[in-house]
Amino acid sequence: AAALVPTARAEAGDLRAAAVADRIFGFGLLVGVLLAFLQLALLPVYTPLFSTLPAVRDAVRSPARIAALVNLTNGLIFAGEGIMIGLGSFAALAAATAAGVSAMAAVLATPLASRLDGVLLSILAFHILQAA
Repeated sequence: AAALVPTARAEAGDLRAAAVADRIFGFGLLVGVLLAFLQLALLPVYTPLFSTLPAVRDAVRSPARIAALVNLTNGLIFAGEGIMIGLGSFAALAAATAAGVSAMAAVLATPLASRLDGVLLSILAFHILQAA
């Protein structure tokens, strides 16, 4: 993304760069959806790998589901960051990242921070605010 969009812009203008960026976002979304679906579909397979204890297996399910949501947003965030870097939008990227870090810190300042679910939710909050 960091090389494709600026190259398209230099060779064919803003409309071509926007089309390339749209395809990159589409690909990022597709990969995110596939990874999230795969993670959820394989939950019964990999949950027993954590422990033979049923309580541990049960405890792994909730963080794994939240991690699947994080994977869903990863594709879009990764694509967006690459496009912004390629276009030299460093100030906007820094502002979006600062907003995301603020959201993450806000979640981690709550009692949720003592659980893996809370840490994963803070990452999800980071992604949501960074994408906004």
